[in-house]
Amino acid sequence: MDKRQLYSIFKTAFLDWLEDNATLRAAALTFFIIIPLSTLLLIIVAIFTVFIGEAQAVQIVVEQISALAGPSVADLFRQLLVSSASPFSSVWTALVVIGFSVGGAIGTFAVLRDTMNCIWEVKLPKGEPLWKRGREKVVPFLLLTLLGLVVILWTALTKALFDAIRDYSFNAVLTFIGLETAQILSSFAIAVLLLALIYKVIPEATVHWQDVTLATIVTSIAFTIANYVFGFYVQTFVVTTVGGAAGALLIILLWIFVLNLILLYGAEASKVYAVTVRTHSAANLPEPVQKVFEPLQKLGGRIEHAAKEEVVIDDVSTKPEREIVAEEGHQVISAPATKEVTPPAQPKPPSKSIVDEKVVTVKADQGNIEFSLKIKKPKKKEAAKS
Repeated sequence: MDKRQLYSIFKTAFLDWLEDNATLRAAALTFFIIIPLSTLLLIIVAIFTVFIGEAQAVQIVVEQISALAGPSVADLFRQLLVSSASPFSSVWTALVVIGFSVGGAIGTFAVLRDTMNCIWEVKLPKGEPLWKRGREKVVPFLLLTLLGLVVILWTALTKALFDAIRDYSFNAVLTFIGLETAQILSSFAIAVLLLALIYKVIPEATVHWQDVTLATIVTSIAFTIANYVFGFYVQTFVVTTVGGAAGALLIILLWIFVLNLILLYGAEASKVYAVTVRTHSAANLPEPVQKVFEPLQKLGGRIEHAAKEEVVIDDVSTKPEREIVAEEGHQVISAPATKEVTPPAQPKPPSKSIVDEKVVTVKADQGNIEFSLKIKKPKKKEAAKS
């Protein structure tokens, strides 16, 4: 893929992004995200408070947010959590808060899936049973929820590792630079994982991993840059000091809205890439992305072939053809390495005649199969005895 085609993909994605009213859909998605977000965080803090105390629970939640979005955004969530009341003040309050949070999370997922279907121009069949539609919506929702728990565990482990390195370091400057770099790379890796699954799993369309690779990497870079630029902006924004918790909520809304705009643009880019290239091959990706993606594609292909108990031919990129030599019959088979072709049965030679080398060429759909049969000339003594 050359630079002109790459530019055309991103330009077309931007035009489609505007045509699909991305700002309106990002605003709706932001609204449905912020509804359960604060209550879910309060529930997590309340659960941790039972075991480690309120102050330590708030600190743990803020550290997880800081690992994903940076310390400035995490400080906004700290202000929001400290000024909010516990959701478990009574049984009825707890039930209402939990139901409100679960309903808001399901609504967020429904809006996100509807937006992805609109981008991919999915036409859902009518008259499907309700249980089938429910299963199709619940399974991806549970998958993303499980992934969110994995991300929280991962950030907790990396935070503990970074703290241990900081405590036992000998050079404060080099340690600071190394940890900041590791923090950025860790945030980027988490963004790549989340975005790849969102672009692949959420749309109710046939989406290949190759379709979302380029968009995922570009969007993850934009996410990482946006988090740090927004964190620098938050430090100098006056509303956070004047408005208190309300100002913090306003800035969080603005931050989520910007990330949703980037998220939807990445979805448009993945759709335009799939339509423009019209092939699912890593060879159509830009060269830097291709070098990263090719080993992963080969590994996935090996796993898929192994699951189907198929024969996988090694090193298909360097060898266009593979030769298999059978010493007993001197059989030589030349075939394209991308598909295993079984040669026809070897004909039996006459018992008392001398047969010269015979070459039979059989044309197959994927190439030519050429094999030679060599039969040794019987010795005179053996011929006389026979």
